[in-house]
Amino acid sequence: MSYRRWPTLGAVALVVVAVLPVSSYAQALRPVAAPNLLFPGDSFAIEVQLGTADLPVSNLFGVSFTLTYPTAGMLIGEATTGPLLDDGSTLLVLDAFLDQTPGVAPYAITRTKPHPGIDGYGAVVSFAATVPVDAPPGPYQLTLADVQATTASGQPLPVTAEAFTFSVGERAEQAIPAGDPPPAAFADQGVVVDFAQLAAAINLIVTRFAGAQAEALPSGFESAQPTMWTVSLEGMAPTFTADLCMALTGDEADPGALVMLKREDRSQPWGLVPSELRPDTVSPTQLCALQVTSFSDFTIGQPATPLPVELVAFTARADGRATVLGWSTASETNNAGFEVEQQAGGQSGWETIAFVDGKGTTLQEQHYTYRADELTPGAHRFRLKQIDYDGAFEYSPVVEVAIELLGTHLLSAAHPNPFRHEVQFDVAVPVTQGVTINLFNVLGQRVRRVFDGVLPSGTTHRFRVAGRGLPAGPYVIRAQGDRFVATQPIVRVD
Repeated sequence: MSYRRWPTLGAVALVVVAVLPVSSYAQALRPVAAPNLLFPGDSFAIEVQLGTADLPVSNLFGVSFTLTYPTAGMLIGEATTGPLLDDGSTLLVLDAFLDQTPGVAPYAITRTKPHPGIDGYGAVVSFAATVPVDAPPGPYQLTLADVQATTASGQPLPVTAEAFTFSVGERAEQAIPAGDPPPAAFADQGVVVDFAQLAAAINLIVTRFAGAQAEALPSGFESAQPTMWTVSLEGMAPTFTADLCMALTGDEADPGALVMLKREDRSQPWGLVPSELRPDTVSPTQLCALQVTSFSDFTIGQPATPLPVELVAFTARADGRATVLGWSTASETNNAGFEVEQQAGGQSGWETIAFVDGKGTTLQEQHYTYRADELTPGAHRFRLKQIDYDGAFEYSPVVEVAIELLGTHLLSAAHPNPFRHEVQFDVAVPVTQGVTINLFNVLGQRVRRVFDGVLPSGTTHRFRVAGRGLPAGPYVIRAQGDRFVATQPIVRVD
């Protein structure tokens, strides 16, 4: 089982950031690069695009985001405003802080005078990028965070952020003699080329692009592994026949269903080529394209299977101290339901907070909602664990929402209460300030200093008090900041 990936231009893209708290469908803000198969030293262009032809943006006034990029795999240059915002009718200001932190580039596109807003879709920012000459081979990902978009009246627009993956190739070459040469093995690329006969010596070049997902495959087929290979010749190009074998990962569910796919160049569609498993179909380690007479791009495919649950939307919006989650499916097969999982800011694990029944098997579009109440201030991440009747499951993309602190402070109820070994509670403040937290007995005597220092704003801080050394009886937690004093009674038991 797997979820349907969100529509995108170019590379594989998954939703990674939640929509802003506005009730509407969200436009996707995504980085797109061309090409996405690169070599050390290559230059390429990146656009950050907003909206699509099917889901254009309306009344757009300004956009801001932070681009996180791998410094080992790319260097970015000067940015310019894209055509979506730069309509020539008003002044734009593009703030780009490329020197703040390597690999992190905040951008903000704002207007210097009123404007009725833009309708449409396209690039909001574009910039040049270069792959460092010493870039290690492999996949690299660009991600967007802190995404905000506003209308001409200052209202937030619902926006999701998508990631983009490009691959830096691992290249190797061998001199192949004329005649009937032995098979040429490229161990790092996982490729073996076996020529039947060569009229002249050649230089054979093989490049492996790890993490590169082939697109626009023939109808009924999908990629079997995120790897592409480019094979080419240098020197004279004699007529030849060769078997071209690619290493399997061992994780293929059904090796017997694998097929070899080839395209003549990156502007051409993929097509099937005759292939077989080697050394046999019982325990194969290679898939070999047979009787190849020209080299170009290759990848391994498999028959596509219908998705048991086709998730088409998953959003989150803040509502005071709560978050309202909404998701839709285009169809469902044997869907028992969805576990709703939450991860609060600063926590590494996921907690299951609810289960929402699915609709079993249906071809009708279904809509679901869930409200998570009494959330602590700060960032909260949510995901769905879709479970089949047979126990198989898949996770959705993650959405994130920020809960603001209303008032001067938060001191949560302590738990467990009463306690024996340890009690814990949360404290949050809207403005960074000095805070002291002490534990007093019923006589008003301080028996434990829990915290004395500066408490940063914008997140919830968890504190713990150990029961060791405390006699059984009632106590009071007292938290004091610049503008508040709060208390919380607790009881220690033996």
